Amino acid sequence: MYCTVKQQLKHLSKEEYLLLKELCHTAKNLYNEGLYQVRQHYFQEKNYLNYQNNYHLLKGSENYKRLNSNMAQQILKEIDGVWKSFFGLIRLAKQGKYDFRAIRIPWYLPKDQQFALVVKRNRRVHDYLSKTCRKIINYCLNHRIGTLVIGYNENLQKGSNLGRRNNQNFVNIPIGMIKKKLEYLCQLYGMTFVQQEESYTSQASFWDRDELPTYDPSNVKTYTFSGKRVKRGLYRTASGKLLHADIHDALNILRKSNVVALTGLYARGEVDTPVRIRIA
Repeated sequence: MYCTVKQQLKHLSKEEYLLLKELCHTAKNLYNEGLYQVRQHYFQEKNYLNYQNNYHLLKGSENYKRLNSNMAQQILKEIDGVWKSFFGLIRLAKQGKYDFRAIRIPWYLPKDQQFALVVKRNRRVHDYLSKTCRKIINYCLNHRIGTLVIGYNENLQKGSNLGRRNNQNFVNIPIGMIKKKLEYLCQLYGMTFVQQEESYTSQASFWDRDELPTYDPSNVKTYTFSGKRVKRGLYRTASGKLLHADIHDALNILRKSNVVALTGLYARGEVDTPVRIRIA
């Protein structure tokens, strides 16, 4: 059981299918029409056209009148929410908590054929993430693990340098969605969900018990660590021992969270080799 809901409309007549298709097309057109009004107002007046004012401009629109009023209003509220998120990111960027270069002004929905491809891609991503999170939770339940620790970094996908293709794939991973799904499943099964700030966990040596500071942009202090990453995927300790970099980082995140004692692991002096799992 994956605790997801999938809705499929089956046995539609040709007329019903065409009607739904036309409604979707009209909804997309209203979204783009409403977005156009807000964008033009923003460019020309240098301020925001809110939901109420946008509603008064568009309530006589053909696209608006062809939809149920609740549906049409919800579309305009969706536009309002997208722009509020846009301005929220700008505020974070001004505080140094987000990258200005990663902010994009709200854009129009694609044409019908492109829109269908976007929907198909989003469904696949959602399905894959749901199964991945379920795999993690099942592992915890089967091994009587009551606390799940996940690392977070406000700049996790900012300035990633994994190669052009890997960068694109990594930045497109919806990290926030993964965290929300895991948090929901932890609540569902009575598990403790912990988000741990993870700065310096890839640099400080776990086995050498290096200090694990917390990143502070106002602090100019330079830290020196015992080990280092010798290449992507490989970390070397002060004694020259090599281990998988992702395993090393996860151990440091766990150490930083202080949710469990790691004395036994230090005494054993070894960790398992990571295993690739096929999800879908």
